[in-house]
Amino acid sequence: MPTKRKKGDVQLDLGRWHYKIDLTVPESMKQTNLDTHKVRTVKREKLKFEGYPESWEEQTTEVHKAPLAPDDEEFKRAEEIFYKSMAPATFKITHVERIQRRSLWHEYQLARQRMYRKNNGIVKELELFHGTRTNKPEIIYRSEKGFDMRFAGNGSWGRGTYFAEEASYSNRYAYDVGHSRSSGRTKQIFLATVLTGISHDDAPHNQDRRVPDIRPPQGTVGTTEGDIQYRYDSLNGVTRRSRVHVIFDNGHAYPYYLITYTEN
Repeated sequence: MPTKRKKGDVQLDLGRWHYKIDLTVPESMKQTNLDTHKVRTVKREKLKFEGYPESWEEQTTEVHKAPLAPDDEEFKRAEEIFYKSMAPATFKITHVERIQRRSLWHEYQLARQRMYRKNNGIVKELELFHGTRTNKPEIIYRSEKGFDMRFAGNGSWGRGTYFAEEASYSNRYAYDVGHSRSSGRTKQIFLATVLTGISHDDAPHNQDRRVPDIRPPQGTVGTTEGDIQYRYDSLNGVTRRSRVHVIFDNGHAYPYYLITYTEN
């Protein structure tokens, strides 16, 4: 925790390193390493919101579901990813809706910028599936935090939010809308945009894990003055013939598409 020493100065104790920062000139602050007496200039940078996707429809409410036509390019892309692991003879997509939730998109974009700076420009985004089990999907896109870590349960890789590359994996956890004699069982899953960043590949199982593991230095990434230890942004592993990705931070995933489909 920072401790004020005098007006305009803040002292930071980061493990074995101790710093004093002169805040009297916000545009050009001076940071002094109290152990090595090295002085350098630091700047305060503000994160900037980059706006909403061009494809989004005009909306007058905070939450808007935009139904996509089957000939829409976004519908086709979601369909292509879905059918990579789902047999068309058994499963049929009936609706793809784009979720336009302004505040969640805003938080996602800021998280993306923070990851970019933390990783020296390394940002990785994936389109991944997520099933909500017995919870209605709207609980995710209408909630304060979206995919909220406060409600995350324990899995093979710990307490995090789980996403799958294969729709067939998330089908096991799909929300069951109902059943009819004509169309069979109707289900829903998300196709989300997820910030996986620098991920811990094939991470070992650990149900007690609450945060990603500490990652080794990667060139200039991972170590700065003061020997700060960075953690992976996510982790991943294979189970049930699908690669699963786990995140541990709010704001690192956005529920972009809600896919409704039938299973005969």
